Formats: sequence, structure tokens, C-alpha cells
Amino acid sequence: EGQFSFLSPVVFDGAWFAGYDFATVQFNLYLSSVLVASSSSLAPSGTPTFLGSGYAGLVDEVGVVSPSPAFFVMDDVTYESGSSTPEPASLLLVGGAMGLLAFVARRRRRA
Repeated sequence: EGQFSFLSPVVFDGAWFAGYDFATVQFNLYLSSVLVASSSSLAPSGTPTFLGSGYAGLVDEVGVVSPSPAFFVMDDVTYESGSSTPEPASLLLVGGAMGLLAFVARRRRRA
């Protein structure tokens, strides 16, 4: 099982797969190292196909299970932030940009 993790919990939607049909893939979803859900299986093909997680709860780690991991590719992992609260760094960047725009606008009015 190949795994990847997130810095903070997210709602994992799924990812796109292509490959050989014998290399079936499935997601195992974890929160704090506890298995909370498993997706359905997908038999990849030459045409990229989306495999949804089928789970709307928070996860912090995703396992990709396949009997033949060398015979598929995964792309465009899709997820949503698990928090609606903006990060402090994001607020600082937005605030700084707005301040800079106000400063430039004020200088142009004086000129």
C-alpha cells in the first residue's frame, strides 16, 4: 500500500487513474492512523478515470491499494480544506496586499 498524507485533516474527494485493467486500485482513508473508510475499486484503462473516495469526512492520510502498483499512474489528487478558518499566514498576505493597493491608490490621487 502506497500512502500520502496531509499536514492537517482534509475532505479527500479522489484522484484520476490510468493504466492496465489488472492493476485495480482502491483508497484506504485514515484519520489519526485509524482506518475510517475504503473506496470502491477501479480497473484503470488507457483513458484517465476518476476514482472518488466515497467518504465526506475528514482524513489526514490516504493509502492507495493495488496488486500491481507499477502498472498505473495517479494524477490530480482532489481534496478540500477541512477547516473554513483562514490560516494566519493567508490573512497576513491578503491584508498586506490590500494595504499596498490602498497606499498606491492614495499616492496616485496626490500626484
